[in-house]
Amino acid sequence: MVTVVDITAAVRTSARAAALSITVTGAAVGETMTVWRRVGAAALVQVMGAVSVPAASRVVIDPEAPLNRAASWVVTTSTGASDESDQLTVTSQLSAIADPVSGLLADIAVITRDTASRANRVTVVQVEGDPTPWVVADVPMNARVPLRLLATSATATAKVWQVLATGEPVLLRCACGQHADVWVQPVGDAVSSEPLVVTGGDLTAFDLGECVVFAGNPDLASSARSTTLGDVDAAVTPHTLGAIAARWATLGEIAAADLGA
Repeated sequence: MVTVVDITAAVRTSARAAALSITVTGAAVGETMTVWRRVGAAALVQVMGAVSVPAASRVVIDPEAPLNRAASWVVTTSTGASDESDQLTVTSQLSAIADPVSGLLADIAVITRDTASRANRVTVVQVEGDPTPWVVADVPMNARVPLRLLATSATATAKVWQVLATGEPVLLRCACGQHADVWVQPVGDAVSSEPLVVTGGDLTAFDLGECVVFAGNPDLASSARSTTLGDVDAAVTPHTLGAIAARWATLGEIAAADLGA
């Protein structure tokens, strides 16, 4: 039997993410699939939690969908089957910082995001009995970038603290379309300003200090947490929620509700 795959994309507004519904029929035993993201003329990028996974129907959440830029998604299987979704744009007025594995996201504005640097580190050690100082030098494996953010409401401020409290690498996506999205690891203590009360909200500035910059997604093998019961049901087998929802309409409505909204 020939494997047939189909992929469609929809926006998950609360997570600023794309929900990818994948249908697979005729898959062979042991067949795997990988989902890729295409943005403009850039090379395809693997979607987290969807690299060499069993070829089966499921919903994959892509939390790295670019903001305010069109993207499409491609699914390929180990036997050569493939399909590409229509283009989709996740719109957002503000940038976002998130820990997708924990399902936490905060809307922010980026105040400072200077050029990443990777300066040499040099230490001079004086060893007793040796008149010549020992010089130890190395270059950090990862670049670092100073990062300052602005939360535009008390709710956003609380969410920023929740994201940072995980202690995990976080994803920064810019809404301007001019800067590349990047995974960073804050290595020091974040400092926030006193809230500035203005018309329409409270402004709080966050200084994250110098953050380690990752070349790619450090959590590529992990899956992003979904926000709907329907997605959860589609991502696992056996699919029990669908059978229940078919009998009780209220549960069907719950399954379609975006719990993160």
